[in-house]
Amino acid sequence: MTFCDLVQQRYSVRSFKDQRVEQEKIDYILRCAQAAPTATNAQPQRILVLDDPEKLASL
Repeated sequence: MTFCDLVQQRYSVRSFKDQRVEQEKIDYILRCAQAAPTATNAQPQRILVLDDPEKLASL
């Protein structure tokens, strides 16, 4: 897949299901994020996983 193909096929989600994401999927996404390269290997990202409905609603 070329970058142009990727950009043309992307889409945005405007509504979300009221359904919890399985922990295995969250773990997989986090492992991938940890392995992803960063600019100059600075690794400045911070990842926050919210699974408390009250805290999520406060955002």
